[in-house]
Parts: sequence; structure tokens; C-alpha cells
Amino acid sequence: NVTFSCALTTPKEVLQVTWQKKMQTHENVGTYSKKYGAMITENFKDHFSFTELGLWNSSITLHGATLQDDACYICLFNTYPEGSVMNEICFHVYVCAEPKLEYKTGSKQLIATCFATGKPTPHISWNTNKGRVWKNETKTSNGTANVLSKLVLNETD
Repeated sequence: NVTFSCALTTPKEVLQVTWQKKMQTHENVGTYSKKYGAMITENFKDHFSFTELGLWNSSITLHGATLQDDACYICLFNTYPEGSVMNEICFHVYVCAEPKLEYKTGSKQLIATCFATGKPTPHISWNTNKGRVWKNETKTSNGTANVLSKLVLNETD
């Protein structure tokens, strides 16, 4: 869980506080006003809750963050008569790489293969200046990257 907080430091007449997720377009997460209270939009109802209700201070909590929550979030104080005052909070979700190492030996050759998935893209290196190294990186639709690296050592290396 992670809590995003926003505070308006100059006195203004605030009518409403709006939280948005910044994507290609800004998607409303929720709003708070004295007149209507706190409301989380349908798409975010099971994932967010208000943890501080106020017109000059506002906090929302993201429950059970996933890779899809990696984004910037905007806190908008809708003031009268000046208009909106905003702040942007960027949240990044990382996936720790858990490398898998396999090796095969035979016919005077060693082939070591290392595979890792993570975010940011894992870096695989071999602590040798012998042999041939082959590497392939692919990005996945969920924002992680797969890295496959092979080290081929011949008896003559």
C-alpha cells in the first residue's frame, strides 16, 4: 500500500479536491468536496480510498500496488475564483529480478544460460573475458523486460 498526500500552502477558497491518474488522458480517481463528500470513481473503487479528507490537505491510499499503477498522479485543488492549483506525484513500481542459471557440458564445451525478468531491465554480465556471449532482451506488455544471456566456452578458450 502507498499513500499520496497533497497540501495547499497558500490560503484560498477551495471548492473541491480531485485526484487523477495521468495516462494518455487524465482519468479521475476520486474527488472530495464539502457539498458531496468523498467519492472514488468506479474504475478505482476497489483499489483506492481517501485517508485524509480536507480542502487544503488531501491523501489517498493505493491498496495492493501492481505494475499497472506505475504512473503519475495529479492532485487538483479547484479554487474560486483563481481556478485549479495542481501537484504531480510520480509513482514507480519495480520488479526485482530473480535470475535463473542453467548450464550444460559436453563435447569440450560449456554453455551457461542466465534468464531474468524484472523492471527496470535486468543487467546480466559474466565474470570472464573468455568465450562468446550472446544476449537477447524483450519488453513485455506489463512493463517488465526479459533478458536471456548465454556464455559459450570451448576447451580451447
